[in-house]
Amino acid sequence: MTTVFTTLLFGSRVGWVIAGVSLALISVVSVGVSLGWISFGFDTSRYATAPASWVVFVLASFMFFGICIAGFFWTHGALRDNEVRFRDLAEGSLQCILVFDHDNRVLFANRAAAKAFGYDSIEEIMAAEPLASFIAPHERARIERYRKARMAGRPVPNIYEFEGVRKDGSPLWLENTARVIEWEGKPANQATMIDITKRKKAEEKIRKLNAELEQRVEERTAELHATQKELVRKERLATLGQVGATVSHELRNPLGTIRNSLVVLEMGLDGKKPEIQRSVNRMVRNIDRCNKIIDDMLEFARAPGLKLKKTAFDAWLGTVLDELKVPSGVTVDRKLDAPKAHLEIDGDRMRQAFVNIYDNACQAMLEEIEGKGSAINRALSVSTKASKGRLELSITDTGPGMPPKVINAAFEPLYSTKSFGVGLGLPIVKQIMEQHDGGIEITSQQGRGSQVVLWLPLRRTEQT
Repeated sequence: MTTVFTTLLFGSRVGWVIAGVSLALISVVSVGVSLGWISFGFDTSRYATAPASWVVFVLASFMFFGICIAGFFWTHGALRDNEVRFRDLAEGSLQCILVFDHDNRVLFANRAAAKAFGYDSIEEIMAAEPLASFIAPHERARIERYRKARMAGRPVPNIYEFEGVRKDGSPLWLENTARVIEWEGKPANQATMIDITKRKKAEEKIRKLNAELEQRVEERTAELHATQKELVRKERLATLGQVGATVSHELRNPLGTIRNSLVVLEMGLDGKKPEIQRSVNRMVRNIDRCNKIIDDMLEFARAPGLKLKKTAFDAWLGTVLDELKVPSGVTVDRKLDAPKAHLEIDGDRMRQAFVNIYDNACQAMLEEIEGKGSAINRALSVSTKASKGRLELSITDTGPGMPPKVINAAFEPLYSTKSFGVGLGLPIVKQIMEQHDGGIEITSQQGRGSQVVLWLPLRRTEQT
């Protein structure tokens, strides 16, 4: 019975409070009796033998200590009850709750946290490594910075997302609400987390789908632009063919008549009156130029088929270069390094493509010479080489070069930067090279010149 009473009285917060309050009441009553304030119906004067001041001091001290004991154990018990209630609530919470100290050691974890981080029990997660083991390596510095600032009372985000790590090393995403609490009389950090891994995966999936959709839209838009561009090109070519046929029919006969008349006039001059002879020669050159424009229009619109013949390319190119006239003020350097290359080409069409590029390069350099004086000297380099499965014919000049916008538009039919011609030279070259399953590439730097590469596919049997 004594054990039960002792446990009831001193083994609980209520017992200690009762004891403290009782001590305070007894002290109050004793002071009252000693001073004669309380008599309870009988004579108390015989108890007032000690000096009143000492009696009051001693009994008041007992009263003070009694109140202190009662207040301490009431507060201590309240804190312990709150902790018990917190544990009960946290244990049953669906949110992940962790409490950790200033050394990041786990002080408390609930079942939801153990499950989220892949541990079998609360005891196992409590025995795990410090809190850093639950955080992805690239996130640890940020989370630690937040924790220190929060403990120091500095402003810091209290709700944030971070990437965590499960026991097996797999990632998970969490939304954390962090705050500083008191745990067993010391400051500690409480982290209340929600597993948002599914949401993050859904967001990532949506992001990928959006990126894929944007890419598809860009591809379809590019295809639409390409289709539109091709339709415009075909319409332009159709118009060009019709105009070429009309121009050929309407102009060839008058041009022929004019040329024949000039020939007769030239014969009549018989070398006399040189000023008239120069005018006749100039008219003949312009008639030839007009005929060349008509021929280009018809040829580009018709795109005649190839007459292929196996040809030793370097030998063929050397012969073409020997036949071409080198303009005054221009030097031509040839470096033919593909003597074993034998290809199936249409010699006439390939010659037309090469001469077109050759003439363009010479004209570009001659125009610059005329602008700067005859003292300037320009060089044209013609070279061949077999490289990476193709034969490359390079024509490099030291002329003024071309800006990027001119290079981009150079292969458009009817585009020209010259004061004469209809802008079909490079489109015809491109057409010829594509008919040979090859291509044309242009690189240029303003003020330094341009390089045009005509390339043809080189099969293994064509290199011997």
